[in-house]
Amino acid sequence: MKRIDMVINRAVEEDMLEELSLLELDGHYTLTAPVHGVGRSGPRLGSSVWPEENSQIMMIIPAEQLPAVRSAFLKVKGNFPGMGMKCFISSGVEELL
Repeated sequence: MKRIDMVINRAVEEDMLEELSLLELDGHYTLTAPVHGVGRSGPRLGSSVWPEENSQIMMIIPAEQLPAVRSAFLKVKGNFPGMGMKCFISSGVEELL
């Protein structure tokens, strides 16, 4: 199993969710919005000075579905250069019952 954490500009949230829905993944996702923080593309604080905001998509998927998720992420990132999108992949996910 792999854990995927995407931090994306809210402006591309709908596009990212649409791409993920086309994959018919064997997993679910959690969407958290708004997410505030500071990254390489600058502050996203939802304030009058720094009005932009991010969303976070977290999902746990089987390892064999990682290439499809990676492709979907890179497609959206390529369609919106400079928009501020990051994807982090963790391995060794274990479910606690």
